Amino acid sequence: MGFPILKLPSLARGNLLATLTPIELYIFGKLSKKAARIVPESKSRRFTISVNATRRILTVNQFHSFEILEDHSIEYFNRHKTFVIVEGIRGFCNDDGNLEIIFGKRWSFTNFIIDVFMLFRCTVKSVQYQMGVLRLQYLLKYIQENQSVPIETLTIQGRLENRELQWILENIKVSKRLEVQSMVEPGFTVTFVPNCDILNLQGNWITDRMLQSFNSSAAIFIENIPGAVLTANSLTNIITGWRAGSYPKLEYLVVEDIIIENNVGVCGITTYAMLKKKQRNPAECKKKRFDGEVIGCSCFGVQIYAEDGKVAFLKWTSNRNLTSENIVKRDFGIFQFFCFDIDDFPQKLIV
Repeated sequence: MGFPILKLPSLARGNLLATLTPIELYIFGKLSKKAARIVPESKSRRFTISVNATRRILTVNQFHSFEILEDHSIEYFNRHKTFVIVEGIRGFCNDDGNLEIIFGKRWSFTNFIIDVFMLFRCTVKSVQYQMGVLRLQYLLKYIQENQSVPIETLTIQGRLENRELQWILENIKVSKRLEVQSMVEPGFTVTFVPNCDILNLQGNWITDRMLQSFNSSAAIFIENIPGAVLTANSLTNIITGWRAGSYPKLEYLVVEDIIIENNVGVCGITTYAMLKKKQRNPAECKKKRFDGEVIGCSCFGVQIYAEDGKVAFLKWTSNRNLTSENIVKRDFGIFQFFCFDIDDFPQKLIV
């Protein structure tokens, strides 16, 4: 005879359900429609979901994982004592207490994510996508329409159709980190103004105008692959804007694989000058940290100032292994901008 949990008062039911792990709670919720309706009484709305499509894993509250096995894992799967969770889904709990699952024909990873999300009525915190694993646009649209806060982290790796990538960039809100590594077909255009702390973009579709519009991010990483159209003009406009206060959040900017004419430079500062090392003790090099992570080190470069008293360094690293003794008309390399509050430096470093 089973325990009549559905007949308990709601407070008692909620306290009992709160003792279950997210995996146990999911299995319970699939027993019946009535069981599914009371799952939120466990305070599952406070849960957070992270989706790693590369590994086909959905993680709840960082420690409880649902791992989706591929069809070629069927022999491994059949060696375990499995059970039917719902029609079309079989699973077993592994030694770590996580749930390993294999789907029937009617289920997909996208549908399963939505199923868990709607059962718990919680928040999807991050989505990591790799080509062909998810119906990405459909999933992101569904999440955004059914939760009250933006996704914190979105990572896209692999080629998407132009219209799909355009729709995602223009419509999906991301609050902390947006990372896109994707090539596009000729003719791709997009107008988007991200409002996230960290922006990491790689592709042949990043333009000067687009880069200059990223005035709401603190750390910007751009990989300017062959075929892209970024120029030193955008860097000059950003640094000029930073000095005037138009980029109040900007702390770090790196643009990889960009060509700079030495007679143009950035804000009139040549790559030769940015290569030239300061006479400093290496122990005095200033590490740039963001969100607890070291993202660069400003041991050398040209020191500049903003109108609000902030200090920054412009640093150039030549991909041609040039030094400050070799002057060329144009160079190909990595541009970096480090911003610090003036109080972060020992006074002797401010000249």
